[in-house]
Amino acid sequence: MSQKNETRKKHLQVKTRATREIYEAKRTEANRTYREKKRIWINNKIRQIEEASNKNDARKFFKEAQFFYNQKSVLPISCKDKSANILSEHGDILRRWTHNTSVTYKPSVPELWS
Repeated sequence: MSQKNETRKKHLQVKTRATREIYEAKRTEANRTYREKKRIWINNKIRQIEEASNKNDARKFFKEAQFFYNQKSVLPISCKDKSANILSEHGDILRRWTHNTSVTYKPSVPELWS
């Protein structure tokens, strides 16, 4: 990582094709290393979960497995109104979604007695 940062600083100071290629090579190598370390970490985590399951240690099993199930998604904090203006206030967004869903999912009632 430090080598990558040093080559990046050199590339920013002297922007040549050679410094860019060196930086890109170091960056690729660093990313490859990070992916490998992440893969090893996840495999170790799975191994710990399997060991807890084999030992019938339910508390540790569910605590370790919770990491994979509690991946939180980020909700959008803005949306657009009908005239394409961006709404960022929480109340405005809720009113827009309420209006949008009420119009979209409004049940169509056939006219039976006409």
